[in-house]
Amino acid sequence: MPWPTDRLTDRELEVLELIGHRHTTRQIAATLKLSVSTVDTHRERIKEKMKFRTATELQYFAIRWVRERE
Repeated sequence: MPWPTDRLTDRELEVLELIGHRHTTRQIAATLKLSVSTVDTHRERIKEKMKFRTATELQYFAIRWVRERE
């Protein structure tokens, strides 16, 4: 079975990884040289594609996903 992350773009995967490392939206924006609103858009698209209802669900998944890959 494919990872649910297979649906994500490369940029969305970068954002997901930074979320998993507990970066804030502002930190992610600065790291990737994007606007905060662009990062918010990526977060919303990740939530939609992965069928998360809340930002908390996204955060918990991202942390687990990063840990499993280390």
